[in-house]
Amino acid sequence: MRPSLPSEEAPEKGRQGEVGLRSLRLPGRGRLSAGDAVKIVSASNTEGVWDLGPFGKKFMIGKVRILEGLRPGVTAFSLGHGHWAYGAGQWQIDGQAIMPDPRRATGVHGNAAMRVDPVLKNTCLVDKVGGSAVFYQTQVKLVKV
Repeated sequence: MRPSLPSEEAPEKGRQGEVGLRSLRLPGRGRLSAGDAVKIVSASNTEGVWDLGPFGKKFMIGKVRILEGLRPGVTAFSLGHGHWAYGAGQWQIDGQAIMPDPRRATGVHGNAAMRVDPVLKNTCLVDKVGGSAVFYQTQVKLVKV
């Protein structure tokens, strides 16, 4: 049985997590306010969605939270949120239905926006000198929804 995700039909459904910003003004994009819903998009993910394969798609949408400790121009999200399986949908195990806990199908996780190597297509960008992953330097755009 395929689990249902609270926000797969429309971005405004379901409880969303937070996207941290320091500055409320984005050049050329107008003004964002604390609590505004925004979709995270990037060059590697212009739709701003997680493709969860047979489980559907989930929009990367969160609410703006002002964090003055962030460097200007940085966008942040908590890595501990945005799990949409782990008891978030109804599952069948040995013929018995396991009922979901809707609180688990919440949050925003922006990893699907991280920059992918344009040649290899299935891995993040790599530092040419040290060989480490550099996807946390991805430039993202926040689209007000």
